[in-house]
Amino acid sequence: MDSQTRIGITCLSDFILSESPEAVVANLVEYTRATAVTLNPTVTEPARKGRGSFQPPSDGGSSPRAFDRPLWGRTRLWVRAEPSYEPDARLYDESAYRPRQAGELTKSVGGMVRRFIDLAHDRGLEVSFQIGAAAPPGLRDGDRPRLPGGGLADHPMARTASLASPAVRSYYRAFLTDLLRAYPDVDCIRVDWPEYPCYTIDETFADFHPAAAIGKTLEHEIGELRNWVRSGLSDHVLHEWIEACAGGAPFEHLCRRWPALDEWLHAKRRLAIDYLRFLRTTMNDAGAHSVALAPNAFPPPFSLLTGLPFADLHQIAPWVAVKLYTMHWLQIVRFWMDDILVNTPGLDPALLAETLLLFFDVGDTLARPLDADSVRYPEPDEPHPVADAAQRRKITQARLESTVPVAPIVHGYGPDDDFSRRFRTAVAAAMGRVDGGCVWVNRYGYLSDAKLGTIGS
Repeated sequence: MDSQTRIGITCLSDFILSESPEAVVANLVEYTRATAVTLNPTVTEPARKGRGSFQPPSDGGSSPRAFDRPLWGRTRLWVRAEPSYEPDARLYDESAYRPRQAGELTKSVGGMVRRFIDLAHDRGLEVSFQIGAAAPPGLRDGDRPRLPGGGLADHPMARTASLASPAVRSYYRAFLTDLLRAYPDVDCIRVDWPEYPCYTIDETFADFHPAAAIGKTLEHEIGELRNWVRSGLSDHVLHEWIEACAGGAPFEHLCRRWPALDEWLHAKRRLAIDYLRFLRTTMNDAGAHSVALAPNAFPPPFSLLTGLPFADLHQIAPWVAVKLYTMHWLQIVRFWMDDILVNTPGLDPALLAETLLLFFDVGDTLARPLDADSVRYPEPDEPHPVADAAQRRKITQARLESTVPVAPIVHGYGPDDDFSRRFRTAVAAAMGRVDGGCVWVNRYGYLSDAKLGTIGS
């Protein structure tokens, strides 16, 4: 590993509690030679079925994931959570949302998070908190992103709010102030989904929340585009799309067919950059000028749809993390396929899948001729069907667009040899960077001892 290449590991606090702060810090420093760690300001414990949240996440009901490292002796389980600190309720007096409620779990084990941070700093690790960028507790329908016409997305995978909602901003002003007062020595706040996730078609075609102030003409035209994507395609159109896109630039073709699309994507970028500026200003107002703000982002070309503004991150973030969550890439295609096929049942599923794979630049290692059923979330023992070249293209595209350094995030889910392949691809892209390239791995629970050794080797 190049001496300039830095390694960061995301380790949610469940495993810090399960294995102990000392054991996790030792693994990070001695096995992986990590230089940074991200955790969350939450404490958890095993819970009975149906109480709390299921881990690992179900990813909209499609995920077969299991942890590589046992969590309290299990690889899948329900956990209940409380904040790791006692929130200051007074800060939320002007917010429609209340803070997460501390309880006996906070009192009994909340101090373990503080202990972990101190141990990590003592061993030379930079410490970040990862939080949802726009996901207040108990998100109300009135603060969710809106479809053209004002409806809500059915079954969104990401339960995120409208970036324009005043109530969401009021909550985050209180929450970030609260968090930074509780942990003033944290080095960075990493925000996940400071954009509009594109897992489903409906998620992609938000946000027409009233506070976003999108004009009615543009809203109508984007509504027509959404209807065309879901129910206006034909096999003939798909064949033409594949032929035209063989020369590249699939988004440009779509923007020329629907001129309103480019205007709307610009509007989404404006919403995202305004929200990120709001988060940075909030941190500054809390006295945390020296604490970095770093967004986690979808890679191109997904980011064109999500609104992540790579070109506008200077003066807001010192770097941006680009998620190489390769198991999600076919899941996105699957969700889009299922929606389109329900609304346009005469389409050839394999032809539709091939078109969407080309559109998102994924699935290049799937066997051809394509079997539509192969487009799905990979099982824990299956390699992710994404070639090294596709991952390199996404990293390179992000760097071309970004005004700040780009740090790839490799997901730990998958068999050991496939993880090693994907991780080495990201490291090779970071080595020798003049910005001192960094590679992140998400997350510790999927890192068997063999994977820890791969990272440090």
